[in-house]
Amino acid sequence: TDRQGLQLTGGSLDAAPGAASTCTFDVTVSIPADMPGGVYLNTTEVPSATVDGASTTGKEASDDLTVVSAPKLSKAFTDDPVGSGGTVSVDFTLKYSAVASGDATDITFTDDLAPVLAGLIANLPATPVPPCGAGSSLTASAGDTLLTLAGGTLAPAETCTFSVMLSVPASAAPGEYTNTTSAVSANVAGVAATSLAASDDLSVAGLTFTKEFLNDPVIPGETTTLRFTLV
Repeated sequence: TDRQGLQLTGGSLDAAPGAASTCTFDVTVSIPADMPGGVYLNTTEVPSATVDGASTTGKEASDDLTVVSAPKLSKAFTDDPVGSGGTVSVDFTLKYSAVASGDATDITFTDDLAPVLAGLIANLPATPVPPCGAGSSLTASAGDTLLTLAGGTLAPAETCTFSVMLSVPASAAPGEYTNTTSAVSANVAGVAATSLAASDDLSVAGLTFTKEFLNDPVIPGETTTLRFTLV
């Protein structure tokens, strides 16, 4: 079913007096790109055969498949739609499988803002804190358009989330702008591992509407001013 089963039929082994008769064959198995890292037990059914005219069975065979994968990345623009010339926050979340075979170190990915929208730039704090484990860093280069996470560390079942404030250019036209990161890379148990890129759409609105009370708090019986702003 969906090529997820293997079946051997009609096999034959010749009797070899005083020696075992053996056959060996290989099957290539494709691992899904989004498969979580972990240890997966694979066990066959009990083999059956006819020997000297009598039905007989053997013992099933088992082995562990160890899959190494970098933490899974997701991202979301949390306060859009945003008007031209405004600011918007984007959240990045790295989640590491609870059944991973070991810690993920040297976690790295990039997010290039330049192809998304001309003039879209990142505003990082002057003294940023490590975003994903001690020794990790988040930098902005190429005119603050290329975000790079480097040196991240996560243990199995751990998650890290960090936010970046972006400035939307005043010339931005209303519309949906897709932002896609690079794939995530990491070192897991001495093996170079990867996971899929993450995407989300930045929505730039043609018209924004805000409201604010200008002189609150107030006491009962007083008046206050409510300001509406359309941009």
